[in-house]
Amino acid sequence: MLLYRKLFQLRFEIRYAYDRVLNRFFHDSRNIPYRLNSFDCMRLLQSCRDIQQLKVTHGLIITNCYQQNPLLAAKLVSCYMDKGASVNDARLVFECTKERDVLLWNVMIQAYGTVGPHGEAVSLFQQMRTCIKPNIYTFPFVLKACAAMGDGRKTKEIHADILKAGIQDNVFVCNSLISAYSRCSEIKAACKVFDRIFARDIISWNSMIMGYAQNDCWKEALMLFHRMLTEFPGKPDLITMLSILPACGRLAALQQGLWIHTYLIKNQLEIDMVLGSALIMMYSKCGCLQVARRVFEMIPKRNVVLWNSIIGSYGFHGGAWEALELFSQMLETGVAPDDVTFVYVLSACSHAGCLARAWHYFDMMQNHFGILPTEEHCACVVDMLGRAGKLEEAMSFIRGMSLEPGLEVWGALLGACRIHNKIDLAEAAAKELFVLESTDAGRYVLLANIYAAARRWEDVAKVRRVMREGKVRKPLGCSMIEIERQTHAFGSYDQTHPLLNSIYAMLGWLEQNMKELHSPIAPNGVLQNVEGEVEDEYSAS
Repeated sequence: MLLYRKLFQLRFEIRYAYDRVLNRFFHDSRNIPYRLNSFDCMRLLQSCRDIQQLKVTHGLIITNCYQQNPLLAAKLVSCYMDKGASVNDARLVFECTKERDVLLWNVMIQAYGTVGPHGEAVSLFQQMRTCIKPNIYTFPFVLKACAAMGDGRKTKEIHADILKAGIQDNVFVCNSLISAYSRCSEIKAACKVFDRIFARDIISWNSMIMGYAQNDCWKEALMLFHRMLTEFPGKPDLITMLSILPACGRLAALQQGLWIHTYLIKNQLEIDMVLGSALIMMYSKCGCLQVARRVFEMIPKRNVVLWNSIIGSYGFHGGAWEALELFSQMLETGVAPDDVTFVYVLSACSHAGCLARAWHYFDMMQNHFGILPTEEHCACVVDMLGRAGKLEEAMSFIRGMSLEPGLEVWGALLGACRIHNKIDLAEAAAKELFVLESTDAGRYVLLANIYAAARRWEDVAKVRRVMREGKVRKPLGCSMIEIERQTHAFGSYDQTHPLLNSIYAMLGWLEQNMKELHSPIAPNGVLQNVEGEVEDEYSAS
């Protein structure tokens, strides 16, 4: 009943638009033949500039009895989606077409896969299988919906259908599978699909590199990039570079990043605002702030993303005053800041100790630019007040927040309590944190260090007991170094490096020399007078 009511409403809107706009739309009614053929209707659909004109054309299709033409119906569905109409309008066209071909099914599934609800795309695909055979274009559309939902189980079900259809070797379908599995955190399954592609194209390589990067497998992304350079007959494109530069930054692989930058210049690829932002962040994370600034200065046209990259880079490296100066320059150029800009700016104010300036920017963000504070903004304010020793004021700010304080806000307060040894507030913040996230070992370690600084060893042992009972373990530490364009990773208790014996021999030599120097550690920086295993657990924090 609801469907018919919606259909009646849509037909009323079409009739109204038809009467109102017909002469203006076609300029001269004499150009409209008394009887339109399907080719005329298709041509009119292609000429529509907005929803109103589209509904007029839809009315002409109905009055000329072409509403059951599946080709015109598919074009109508596409036009409704392209013009920003509701997906429900497109669905009504689909439902009113009794004879549906594979194209009509595909465009309707694509509509749901693009704008949602994504579950409808999967449901429609399941209906489609009962009456018509999907083709190679159907599966990428429904896989896009699975990826948007992050549903690995559904993705595997669609993969099984692909195998049954015998199109598992189609590169177009395989590329969609790689992307879907990657978005669903099924990176091993994505890798298996990639390895079985006989003739990989640039999209195959890019999808797999991006998949590794989405799943924080930065080393694997970099290794695959080098494999691409040797195996792929074509050249990496802009998408490849945008995918691999963050990996260089996360691995601090400066030589790799320099090589990519040189490759861009040699191949005359334009370093625009998007690519420039990626280069700036890569150099920044590799510790080359001056080079990042030179890249920024070489790009004449700058948007908010580019400004955010350089402002954030200075903030990461303790250049709070430089970050604030860049923000002033940004405002002078007329580029409007966004919410990310103010996170960097408030963080810079916090590190520089500029309370008055921070409050000024916090008010500017809301009153001048209309940006509502997020938890990140509020965490920056709490951190700023905490660094200044205004912990009670920070607590009052938290209580007066318009949104529910979360991990970042309470974490900022706990960190401030560590600096100023405020145990009562630290316990209150830790209590909230453990309710929100009970598996983050760093919060427990921070609270234990606060107790240790106050020599409350029983409370330290209690924290450790809670961690043991909750099976909360501190993640193993890891460090990396790049030598001759190869990144070496070293983890705690790691014994996989080929030069293991030489490395441990050097560590033994260093340890012996440190013992001979007998240099004491500051008492407020490490737990003392605790049973051995407790000290081992926390002292690395």
